[in-house]
Amino acid sequence: KRTFNLNTDTVGTVDAWGVGFVDELDYISEAENAEYFMESIQNTPLSGVVFSPPVIEEATTGKVLTTEWVVGERLDRSSNE
Repeated sequence: KRTFNLNTDTVGTVDAWGVGFVDELDYISEAENAEYFMESIQNTPLSGVVFSPPVIEEATTGKVLTTEWVVGERLDRSSNE
């Protein structure tokens, strides 16, 4: 398909976006991703600085992701430093 004189695949792009969007709604998978993320940064300079809040597995389902509360400053209210 041609849009703005470019060769595009709008349908394919929207389909790919939709699959990713639906995958983001699988909170069991997101809980696993959070745990994997924490394991992955253990031996990096980000360890102890960047984290994902621990998942409360017994309160997490495919439709609800429950994590521990994070005490701290909101990013949108923090300084740029």
